[in-house]
Amino acid sequence: MKTVNKWLCSLLVLGMLCNLLTACQKKTNVSSMTESKTSASIGSDSSDEGAESDVNESNTTSDGTSKPNGSTSNKPSNTSTKDDGPKVVGGDTKPGKKEVIFYGDFLPNEKSEEYEDQVDWLITVGKKFDCNIKVMKYDDWTTSMENFQMAAMAGENLADMIAYGAVAHPTWMVNGLLEPMEKYIDVKSSLYDQSVRDEFYYKKHYYGVVEKTTPLPNMVIFYNKEIFDDAGIFSKYNLYDLVKKNKWTWDVFEQVAKDCVQYNGKTGEVETYGVGGIGPTGLALVDSLMISNNCYYLKKQGDRLTYAMADAPNQAAMNFAHKLVWTDKVSGTTGYWASWDSMKLFTSGLVGMYITQIIYGADFKTSMEEYGGVGLLPLPIGPNANGQYYSQALSPTIYSMPTTATNKEFVADVFEYWLKNNPKGKDIREQALEYVSDENSLDVVEMLSKRCVYNLHTGYESLRALSWSTHGVLEQIPPSTLVEQYRASIESELKKVWGY
Repeated sequence: MKTVNKWLCSLLVLGMLCNLLTACQKKTNVSSMTESKTSASIGSDSSDEGAESDVNESNTTSDGTSKPNGSTSNKPSNTSTKDDGPKVVGGDTKPGKKEVIFYGDFLPNEKSEEYEDQVDWLITVGKKFDCNIKVMKYDDWTTSMENFQMAAMAGENLADMIAYGAVAHPTWMVNGLLEPMEKYIDVKSSLYDQSVRDEFYYKKHYYGVVEKTTPLPNMVIFYNKEIFDDAGIFSKYNLYDLVKKNKWTWDVFEQVAKDCVQYNGKTGEVETYGVGGIGPTGLALVDSLMISNNCYYLKKQGDRLTYAMADAPNQAAMNFAHKLVWTDKVSGTTGYWASWDSMKLFTSGLVGMYITQIIYGADFKTSMEEYGGVGLLPLPIGPNANGQYYSQALSPTIYSMPTTATNKEFVADVFEYWLKNNPKGKDIREQALEYVSDENSLDVVEMLSKRCVYNLHTGYESLRALSWSTHGVLEQIPPSTLVEQYRASIESELKKVWGY
């Protein structure tokens, strides 16, 4: 058990470090990292009171997972935050009343527009099943997960269902802290995202589910409208028609990037580049090209998670990135290009296309106004993508049942009813309006939301060293050489975590 604790704590801390770096890129508010615990019990009887919950500024958990139906609205809540333990709000505390404990991200940000509706919904579910639903959560994600783990290892029933992020699930599956979900629910139901089902498969059982949703894409391409107009991109390519016909491919992307390049007539030096991406050259470019080529750093194979960077699709993505930078010279390699401030190049009107998170569209609406604003394009279709667009969404909320849960069949019925009939928030176009406003861009977001893939392979220190690097592009390290530089450390960590 000490081994379990050591590895999980390491993964949790690493996940937090990784997402602190992510937070440096994302211009969102981050919740305070305190250790006060709050919880709310939603009872079977109606009440005008809201449930108590911790006040997080962000609409994502500390590991980047989206909260159910959350938003970043500043609507004030009529609830208060206290540290004196669980309360039963609007419920019946008489002996014998069944209780269901939901632990983790079952409620959105307390300041969100949907928070009160979600509290009311839990009350409604409690009434239907004649039970009290207690929602427990810590405002510090790492503390929350560590406390669950310690309780589960000690055989204590801290939770009947848990909602959490991707960092912890491998260790919990491998070490028997989670209940096989197929014993109580149909994991192959359309209610759940089947594209990630096998991520939770271990020793002939499924230990987690993710709700089937249409999430906002995370990494997208923004383009400078002035540069595109000057280069005649839309008249030359009828670009959005190509996008809609799934013909926005690597080859077209490369040509558009080359068309955006402008030279100084006197010095011959590049004045405007074709494409950049968040972070130093090579980081976002390689990462996004792998996603668009339907591949990524690791892949699940049966009961194992394996290193996939030597696979042909990943090699193709890295080789293409090298070609763009060093042969086509559509990206720079010095100054801001080699720093985390590379976005300044785009907001200064020096780059035609920029790969970054969609949330930056809110800033670009004002910062890029002098250049005619920005538009949005999908990551181009790679040769291994079967003619389809792929984009990566933020890590989803995972739902699992601890082995210590009580009344398991009853809990599963309550959970599925709560999830299946849950009132939904804004549709995808309404959500996207915060970041883009033209119809073509909104069409792209709506299209990508149906092709989003999730990254559930987070928290590995050795992988983080690779994924936050320039992937050898700046240093001109051949892809085959780069792959071997990281292989031993990544494979060693995977074997320890997955127990093979």
